[in-house]
Amino acid sequence: MIKKLAIGLFALVLLLVLTIAVVLVVTAPPPPAPGSNSRGWLEPGPHEIGTRDFVFIDSSRPTPRNGEFAGAPQRTFNTTLWYPLDATGYLPFVLYSHGLLSTRTDLDYVARHLASYGYVVAAADFPLTNIAAPGGANPADLVNQPGDVTFLIDAVLALAGDRKPFNGQIDLERIGLAGYSLGGLTATLVTFHPRFQDPRVS
Repeated sequence: MIKKLAIGLFALVLLLVLTIAVVLVVTAPPPPAPGSNSRGWLEPGPHEIGTRDFVFIDSSRPTPRNGEFAGAPQRTFNTTLWYPLDATGYLPFVLYSHGLLSTRTDLDYVARHLASYGYVVAAADFPLTNIAAPGGANPADLVNQPGDVTFLIDAVLALAGDRKPFNGQIDLERIGLAGYSLGGLTATLVTFHPRFQDPRVS
């Protein structure tokens, strides 16, 4: 009896999953028309893409206490870099800031798309707003994230020798920010706020 019930439940779940898949396929918007600007924007760029993970540590600023987390004397950033493998010269750089309860790789497909067009893209898990933050994700740590962005720009610009995975150099006149949700607010503060602004961001 239990075996039959389990088989019936599995069949029901399978039917539900297939129904959802069919609905998604049937209701999906059509692809952009050939020759349209939108179609062109979705096409990958000419460069092969590389990625490398880093751990950057800012020992000049602490991570505050957060719930059961006692805090730390430094701020630690697990960071991913996406870059064009075969591009040389001066390369534009974009630093992406994730949203609350998210991670640095939540828009991996956007980072890869930009890298295919010759951009170097970096994203880091912010210490207290990522989904695995010790003590729980805390939006109050937003006040520290503009400083995190400035530190991360410094860290990427300082990559050299074997630690610099991409060819060419970062173009200091083409440093940009992107962000989603709380990360969008972080990017806005670093771009426009009179106290948090980083003048390198254009």
